[in-house]
Amino acid sequence: MGKEVLIISKPVSPPWSDSGKNLIKGLLCHVRGIGFHILTIKGSYFNKENVVSEPIYNQGDKFNLSLSNKIRLLLRLLKPDRSIAIYHFFF
Repeated sequence: MGKEVLIISKPVSPPWSDSGKNLIKGLLCHVRGIGFHILTIKGSYFNKENVVSEPIYNQGDKFNLSLSNKIRLLLRLLKPDRSIAIYHFFF
């Protein structure tokens, strides 16, 4: 796959009870021809060919991110990745 989109959001993982996560899930399920990187909790992944799950979070069921998760997110944003063409923020 060519250039990809990094979706910056809360952890994209079950339970699917949050509208922000459900919007992302809908994109991942229905958009074809685009590669996505999503941020998940450890041990969780999105089983789709064009989706790369990056388990950077240590918890996924909180509305607000903890300070340690915010630091992990910041470190991920500072990590260079030539395959990512777009950083899309869902907050």
